[in-house]
Amino acid sequence: MADYIRRLVSGPKARFRDEELKLELDLVYVTDQIIIMGYPASGFEGYYRNRREDVKKFLDHRHGKNYWIFNFCPLKENSYDAQYFDGRVSRYPFPDHHAPPLPILPLVAREMRAWLSGSHERVAVLHCKAGKGRSGTMACTYLLSLDEEPTPPKLQRSHTAKEWAMRRAEDTMDALPEDQDLDKMRTTTSPLLQPSVSLEAGSDTADILDPEESGGSPLVKSPGSVSPTSVNPEGSFTEALKGVLNLHTARRMKAPSDPEKKQKQGVSIPSQRRYLHYWSLCIANAAPAGFWSLAPSLIPHPSPPSPQTKKRVRLTEIKLRLREFSTTKLNFVKVANLVIDKTKGKGSGSSSIPIPITRRTNSSNNSEVNWSKPKNNGSTSLNYLWASLARYDDELITTLEKWEKHTRDEKGRLGLRRPGSERMETENGVEELGDIFRDGRWDQHKMVRSFGRLGEVGEATRTESRDTDKDERILTYTLRPLSGERWESIKEDMKEHKQRQQASEDSNLSEDGNQSVSDSDCQPSSPLGTIAAASSSQEQGVVLDAEREVRIKLYMGQVFMGWVWLIPAFHMPSLNNNDGKSTATQTQTTLVRKEIDFAIGLGTGIIDVEISMEWIVPPSVRQQAEAILVPGPVKNDEVDTILPDPPAHAPADDPEDELATI
Repeated sequence: MADYIRRLVSGPKARFRDEELKLELDLVYVTDQIIIMGYPASGFEGYYRNRREDVKKFLDHRHGKNYWIFNFCPLKENSYDAQYFDGRVSRYPFPDHHAPPLPILPLVAREMRAWLSGSHERVAVLHCKAGKGRSGTMACTYLLSLDEEPTPPKLQRSHTAKEWAMRRAEDTMDALPEDQDLDKMRTTTSPLLQPSVSLEAGSDTADILDPEESGGSPLVKSPGSVSPTSVNPEGSFTEALKGVLNLHTARRMKAPSDPEKKQKQGVSIPSQRRYLHYWSLCIANAAPAGFWSLAPSLIPHPSPPSPQTKKRVRLTEIKLRLREFSTTKLNFVKVANLVIDKTKGKGSGSSSIPIPITRRTNSSNNSEVNWSKPKNNGSTSLNYLWASLARYDDELITTLEKWEKHTRDEKGRLGLRRPGSERMETENGVEELGDIFRDGRWDQHKMVRSFGRLGEVGEATRTESRDTDKDERILTYTLRPLSGERWESIKEDMKEHKQRQQASEDSNLSEDGNQSVSDSDCQPSSPLGTIAAASSSQEQGVVLDAEREVRIKLYMGQVFMGWVWLIPAFHMPSLNNNDGKSTATQTQTTLVRKEIDFAIGLGTGIIDVEISMEWIVPPSVRQQAEAILVPGPVKNDEVDTILPDPPAHAPADDPEDELATI
């Protein structure tokens, strides 16, 4: 019964059955040296996940002391004593469903390589909670950094009894003589008996990888084999990434029962796949100029770079295109917001909220929106669209980047650890790489910090078009940076409006029905019309570290719509062409719905998100085309106001934290 429940929890993931031990685990061998498994649980959680004692029995029986566990779960999520596995556990935690801090990728790849290079008998055992996204991301990180091409497992120990029997049968068939060999043994030489086409022996991976999914065999040249002094041939890192992702998928996920259906992806979260793309660019020597000092930039950076010399970009606006919501979905928004309010024990009240008024332009497909006070109590405040910006704790990233540079191979090979670099001499004494996450300082609490928000500012405009193929209306919302004063006003207006909405909830829901909403209902309300304008410099954009991660999280009211992790530097144009002259400084990165994480529920209405960014280039530097740095001190006439970094222990970006005062 317990195994049945565990299979249900595993879902589409493959499982491993050891006939000798009579154990079935949520576990697979991706290669002969890489194992991925679900969390080794205890207590009640052990009834639906891998039991910790079963995992230890399995690993001890098959690998003795030749295994090392890599745990990617934060202490806040799950934890166990490393001594249970004789201390052979390393922790590199980051939150579930999130992209990792980029510096963690080389640190994990280097430690895995250092361990596995000690013996061919050694294995690395990777796990998060489900043993899929985070573990798969890190497994692919290591495989991409190898000098040789990764291959599916070949040893008997790496297969279940059923898999091994099928493999032996395939090997037997491959060993049989081919038709042309049999023809040579015939006494007749009649051309009618000669084969017209020679047949090739089947590949060991023929039944594992889907060519349509992978675009070809995954056995392509690894970016990790590229010399750091050479540039990888264009596109080869992309093919390597496809191959590694498909190898992981083929091993980690069950084959679909219907041959016409595609196999579910192993690493399925778009931002995690995006970060693997960044990583493949780095190890293929194709990262943005100067990134992590991997390639020479126009002006060398000091080490470590100071806040005044970091490359910076300005996030100017976000355009979100949505399909028009039906009344049913908008009712869901109302109910969801009210449930959140009731959970917080809020009261009732009243307020006057600005609502949109549509003014048609000369174009039949477009309309313009202005804001004014409502004549009655509408429901538009609950539909207000906004976005929060967040990143990992600054001190954590500084620590990881410090260790990444310290442990980097002297020849610049990102997948190799420099010998003897496990310790570092500092002003406070000797630090050890293994102590970064030992005390839980970074992962006992939320690891992601909010630092900015965008919404509809001033007389925001909303363009409207119609999809002629589907005969539906498409709404485009433009989100720009919000000052602290504006955000506080938005929260207050949303709070008062929801209190009023709560009092009339039953009557409103009964009158709406399932008809398409009117112009005023489908518009996002903007309580900004009554607020004094913020400083013009801040409204020009939010200033970001170009080489740091940023998470853009979209909301309608308090209801989550989706998020995306990205690193601006990988999406920005080069400031200099081959002649050293300045070129474009602005870019628009468009992500369609399938490239946005968890765009479900209200997120299913998203068509795409366009993110506009530009390099911050002071006039003096732009004229000389010598750098893209922000020198200090910064003058107001050179660049926008630079927002200060969030404090190390700022509130995490979460619906409850963002709207804690509502």
